[in-house]
Amino acid sequence: MSAVQGRWSVRSLALLATICYLGAAFTKLWGMVLTSTFYYQGLHLNVFANEVTGDLHELNILNHYIGMLTIGDNMPEFHYIRWVLILLALTSIAVALWPRRRVAGLLTGLEAAVLVLLGADFYWRLYEYGHVFDLSAPMKVQPFTPQIWGNYQLANFHVVTAPGLGSFLLVMAFFLMLLVLVSLPKES
Repeated sequence: MSAVQGRWSVRSLALLATICYLGAAFTKLWGMVLTSTFYYQGLHLNVFANEVTGDLHELNILNHYIGMLTIGDNMPEFHYIRWVLILLALTSIAVALWPRRRVAGLLTGLEAAVLVLLGADFYWRLYEYGHVFDLSAPMKVQPFTPQIWGNYQLANFHVVTAPGLGSFLLVMAFFLMLLVLVSLPKES
């Protein structure tokens, strides 16, 4: 394979990573469904890059009784996460335009750091929602951290949580960029 053909396949991988990052910016990143005898159809919570959707009113009423924080669009992350994902897409475009190992290494490293920070922030929010309670709430529950992926029991609710398509697109985009990085020849 010639250097030109190799560069085009690397460019294609980087552009595919761009599409994945953009897809993640506009699709569900994480979700939760809580079911019980009173809510047999389930209460749904869907997290996107810029908002939380689902049965928020009902969930917030239930959360009020145990003193949990209100779930909603009041988190500052919703003002910038979509833009961060779009910037990650731009870094992949930069690698497609300048397929050099140093450029790919620098930008893939930046992407890794940003993805780790976003993941840590998400986990911190889950921890915060399960540990910060209003002490004057009518009901008391033991502090907990909602799982990122799994099934568990929380009081009277069976809870199922899972990453959404957007999370899988983020992982795919990052691995595509790693593939780009290892596919580029070493520079002298």
